Amino acid sequence: MKYILTSIMILTLLFINCEKKLNMPSTPSGPSSGIINYSYYFSSSATDIYDDSVTIRFDWGNGDTSFWSDYVVSGNSAVMSNSWSAAGTYQIRAQARTKSMRLSDWSFSKEFIISSNRPPNAPQNLIGPYAGSANIIYTFSTTAFDPDEDSIAYQFDWGNGEFSAWSDFIPAGVTLAMQYAWPDTGLFQIRARAQDINGAISGWSYAHNIQINLTGSPFPNYVLVQIPVGTEPASITVLPNGNYLYVANQTSADVSVIQASTNSVIATIPVGLNPACLAASVNGNYVYVANSGSNNIMVIRTSDNIIIDTIPVGDIPAGIAVLPNGQYLYVTNLGSDNVSVIQTSDHSVIATIDNISQPNGIACLPDNQYIYVTSPFQNNVTVIRVSDNTVIANIAPDNQPTQITASLSGEYVYVTNLGSNTISVIRASDNIVTASIPVLNNPFGITTYPYGNYLYVTNQFDNKVSVISGTANKVVATIPVQNNPTGLVAHPDGNYVYITNSSSNTVSVIKKY
Repeated sequence: MKYILTSIMILTLLFINCEKKLNMPSTPSGPSSGIINYSYYFSSSATDIYDDSVTIRFDWGNGDTSFWSDYVVSGNSAVMSNSWSAAGTYQIRAQARTKSMRLSDWSFSKEFIISSNRPPNAPQNLIGPYAGSANIIYTFSTTAFDPDEDSIAYQFDWGNGEFSAWSDFIPAGVTLAMQYAWPDTGLFQIRARAQDINGAISGWSYAHNIQINLTGSPFPNYVLVQIPVGTEPASITVLPNGNYLYVANQTSADVSVIQASTNSVIATIPVGLNPACLAASVNGNYVYVANSGSNNIMVIRTSDNIIIDTIPVGDIPAGIAVLPNGQYLYVTNLGSDNVSVIQTSDHSVIATIDNISQPNGIACLPDNQYIYVTSPFQNNVTVIRVSDNTVIANIAPDNQPTQITASLSGEYVYVTNLGSNTISVIRASDNIVTASIPVLNNPFGITTYPYGNYLYVTNQFDNKVSVISGTANKVVATIPVQNNPTGLVAHPDGNYVYITNSSSNTVSVIKKY
């Protein structure tokens, strides 16, 4: 019996020794350099001729060895991390083992250099214009901080394949400015990075977009300033003399009054619930506010910003249009499927136009003869004849028509289609849709520019404004603004366009360069 057991043991040992050794793991894969006290990940894999699962451990080159990893399928990689507390050059190796306890040799080593110097943080707050003209010099500035408080230099990527030279070294946290002129037109993404005095380089900053056009833009094209207003600003209007703007703030239930000359809020007027829209009278003496949560129109006297009247209308008033002759005010009532007609001389409701399903946006032609009303949930635009307040046509634009405006000539009507990301062009002479212009995501507000054939459209999901050429029916510029741009209006002098940013509680002022 003793000899039998001994023979079995010898045969077992011979069988184990005859098994082929596990293949050596691959050289560890990972970064080639790093800094102290930061974790870095490395991977390695090993294949087994018997397809046994393998576990891998790493020798970090500093006297420490990792735990064995979880078992992985033969040929798959195992990933582990480590940090080093001292600067130096380390040789990292990997070793594999099967579930049957067969052990590989150590892999070839990967050299890993650890420095005690930490790189600067990526620059923040890249500041400069969002639009400009070719061959004009523009200034951009940025700031970065260094965890070791080293002096730092900056480099700019101008977005066209050109890079600035590294600046001189300055103390961390001090703002640095550089200048550049783009020789060509286009949309360029500017970035900056920092390098400390020991040679460590940060990552790139977030991109800052600039739209470069031909010299002398024919329309406002860059953001001059952001004006803080109330909560969730929606609609905005400007007095005909251009001196003041009025902003309806839905959540704070008030109206901000902005002085155009200083771009500052000079008054806040409490109004009804959820003011959704407002419009100025033709003579500029009044501003009309549609309170969609109170089902009324409030009349603000602009000479002293006092509410002088409240006019009951239908349910959820959503849009307002003042006839160019100033005699009547048309209000869409989203909740009661009708349009209220108000006589401006005595603020009385003189007519109600029924059977318009969930009316929202509204615009009138310059000749005072027709009103156009959008019904987003019916994919319809209703045409009303002003002389007898009768519906004379229904037009099918693209998906979910929301806001609407007329060209200065009255030849065309333009509709934002929230569901199809397009602008429908309606020829007013026969109410036929003649074009569909692609824009960005969730186009909402639209307004005409008073000089030249241009329109501005707010794209809520992209936080940008599209500028459309009414002559070519295409987008000719895109201007970044703040979050959820909604309402907009052009200044009468043509030098500015104002955008409400509903999620940022600001108004962006876009200036003509």
